[in-house]
Amino acid sequence: MAFASSTTGSASALAPKTVLELVTPSLASILDKRLVWHRLYFPYIPDLSSLRQECASQLLLDSNTNFLLLALLSTIALDVRATPVQGHKNFREDLGNTAFRLAQEFLFGLPRTRRALLVLELMAEYRPLTLASTPQAAALSVTGDLYITLAKEVAQLSRAHSSASCLREILDTRTDVEIDNDLKTSHLFEALIDTLQWCNVIKLEIEKDASFRAAKQATVADSLIESFGFAIETLQLAANRGCMPGKAYFLFHRLASFSQLVQQVSRCSKDWKSLESLADIIVAHQTRCEQEKGEVTLAIHNLLESRDQTEQALVVSQLCEAEIHNRNLDVVGTALFYGIMAGAHSAATHELNPEEAVQVSDHIIHNLQQHEKDDPRRPPLRIFLEKFGTSRTDELERALTNFIGLCADARLQGVPYAGSTRHTTSDILFRCKDIVENNAARLKGWGALQDRVDTQLILLRECARRLEGMEAGADQPGAVAQGSLCAASAQLVRSLHRILAAGKRSVAESQRRRVASSASSGPPTTVEAEWGEAGVAGASSMDFDELLGGQDVFSDWSNWPQVEALDFSQLLADDLNWEFP
Repeated sequence: MAFASSTTGSASALAPKTVLELVTPSLASILDKRLVWHRLYFPYIPDLSSLRQECASQLLLDSNTNFLLLALLSTIALDVRATPVQGHKNFREDLGNTAFRLAQEFLFGLPRTRRALLVLELMAEYRPLTLASTPQAAALSVTGDLYITLAKEVAQLSRAHSSASCLREILDTRTDVEIDNDLKTSHLFEALIDTLQWCNVIKLEIEKDASFRAAKQATVADSLIESFGFAIETLQLAANRGCMPGKAYFLFHRLASFSQLVQQVSRCSKDWKSLESLADIIVAHQTRCEQEKGEVTLAIHNLLESRDQTEQALVVSQLCEAEIHNRNLDVVGTALFYGIMAGAHSAATHELNPEEAVQVSDHIIHNLQQHEKDDPRRPPLRIFLEKFGTSRTDELERALTNFIGLCADARLQGVPYAGSTRHTTSDILFRCKDIVENNAARLKGWGALQDRVDTQLILLRECARRLEGMEAGADQPGAVAQGSLCAASAQLVRSLHRILAAGKRSVAESQRRRVASSASSGPPTTVEAEWGEAGVAGASSMDFDELLGGQDVFSDWSNWPQVEALDFSQLLADDLNWEFP
């Protein structure tokens, strides 16, 4: 992925090539085969060869959108790790610059069509740097929400939001026989695909505004969430009546899973003062997850039962199970967060100020330190955290292991795993950050890192490598400077790895100094005897600053990747050393 160059010294800049000149019929056929993973997330991506033929016919009412879509899909396909395509010297650069020019025309005359909506979805998920011609613009394109905002506007202006009502009317007024007949025509299928696309746009909008804010502070309108819920219910009805095509099942499941997440987070935010209610939410959701796994297995068996669909069925099953696992992680994490805040929040209000999450950490740790694990007098919060928080670290590690496994082994028609770029990179980065934060909290409160810190360091390191492996060229020098989200995310994961590794080294060195200083005044001891084989397990009575030898790599926020303060243009300069220690 590269941001466009507003000026270039190449000959092609003087005489720009058209998309049809760049993407020949034979090349379109080759590139189309690389989009098999992308069609799991966007099943309404058209066939590239057919799209090129439409563009060449010059009979399109909205030709610019289709030319841009062809250019975008071709550049996305080039990012897939596969045998390099044979093209002229500046092929990738010319294609990117062509997309840049077409995208400018597209935005200033924004169409109201399904394909225009797809263009915005693809730019938001895979090519946010399409319109960026400088590192500073690249930073804004990655952190901004222009494409999502425009997608929502196009969806509303094109009345895509009414697609769910149209689909519901068909399902409510047709018999099963009539439904079967409708499936042979395009009417029902188009209504179903339009509903999926509408839901995908709303998912992006809800994710954009998601936070731990009070309900009255939230910017996502309740009506939007209600509309999303109605659409998901309608899609579920369609699936129950056998109307869901196999190629669209993963997107449907992904959207339905997100709908459940929104519901559970909403419940947590309403009942956050009650540990009992939060515990009920966790238990009920975990039960639902187990039921859902069986439902997914049955649905995939029915939809993808032919022999030539076995590979796709296996992949979709893996992806759906990962979605369920990650959703449960988020629900448990949300409930634990609210539970901790409830234990530290003494005010009578039922609203939670986000700034308090930073201010109460010392108070929480102090209270939890007052009782041993087997103390019958320990407070309800301690019991709540023991019951639901103990296994969360294992589940975080499993989420990273699932990702690594997909990257290592999953193939579709010979194409290696290519997850949705923006979602996958942000999700893995968040999980890695969560692991490092958990270690920081444990060290501050109990004087020890987690006993699986060595495994976690390996997982972080491997995740960085696999993120780079998701995109062609992301592991090459200069990839970040060219605007690769996978390369930039991998570097941020490496920074988290360095923080955790530095913390481990500091703790181990402090312990060695302590053992050496006490050797002459007491019985012989070793680091391993007190801290375990890794030199990190167990608990210590030492002061936090003493443990780190006065170098607190965790509490010094300048060491952490900062979301608000992160200057992506600095990353794009590509002059930093991101190697592992």
